[in-house]
Amino acid sequence: MEVRVTREDKDKDLGLKARGKASEGCDLLLSLHSNATGPNVNESVDYVIAYHLYDDAGTDVDDKSKALARMIAPVIAETMGVKQGGKTASRKGSGDWNGDGVMNDNYYSVLNGARLVDTPAVILEHSFHTTTKAAKWLMDEGNLRKLAQGRGGCDFRVFRHDGCQDLHGHPAGAEEGRQGRECPGYAGSVGG
Repeated sequence: MEVRVTREDKDKDLGLKARGKASEGCDLLLSLHSNATGPNVNESVDYVIAYHLYDDAGTDVDDKSKALARMIAPVIAETMGVKQGGKTASRKGSGDWNGDGVMNDNYYSVLNGARLVDTPAVILEHSFHTTTKAAKWLMDEGNLRKLAQGRGGCDFRVFRHDGCQDLHGHPAGAEEGRQGRECPGYAGSVGG
C-alpha cells in the first residue's frame, strides 16, 4: 500500500479543493477528521459519519465513494465503540464547479476536488472531539493503529478485485473460479 498525504508539513496548508485534486492518480482519497458540536463538551453526540460524493450520473466514481462510505462507517464505529453507530451522507453544493452545466456538485470542497480528477473520495469524521470519551480514545496511538487497520481492510474490498466482492456485492473473479477467497490486505495508492 502506498499512502500519500496532502499535509506533509502542518504549517503549510493546501486549500481543500487543491487537496482533493492532489489525489489525481490515486485509487481513493480519505479525508480524516473528528467533528465538533460547538465550543463546549457535549457527551450526548457520539457517532462516526462518512460523507461520500454526491450522486453524478456521468461517472461511477460517486458509486465507489458511496460503497466505501457504507463499508467504512460501521467498521470505524465498531472499532471506536461509539454510542450512536456509523452513518453515511452526501451533501449537494449550490454551484456548477465542474463546469458540466448540471447543479449536482459536492458541497465539500475536498470531495469536489477529488471528483474533478475522478478519484473516489470520503470525508471520514471519527466521532466528535467535543465528546470526552472519543477525544481520549483518539489520543491513544494504539487506537489509531486499530483505525488504520480497519480502514485498510475496507479500502481493499472496494478497490481490489482478486476474489473479493465488487461494488455491487458480487464475488469478483467468479468467472475465474476465485470467488470466496479471503481479502488479505490492500494494494494500491491512497491519497488523503
